[in-house]
Amino acid sequence: MSTLDICDRIMVIEGGRMTALDAPGALRSDSEFYRNALAVAGIA
Repeated sequence: MSTLDICDRIMVIEGGRMTALDAPGALRSDSEFYRNALAVAGIA
């Protein structure tokens, strides 16, 4: 579990644009960018 998991919603910003706004669990399944960011951070 990470600090991100206790958030209600997380905003994903790619290239200066908001591409997603959702709960962490939903982003793990729906956002490739979010999954990649977690992997780079060693959280995934």
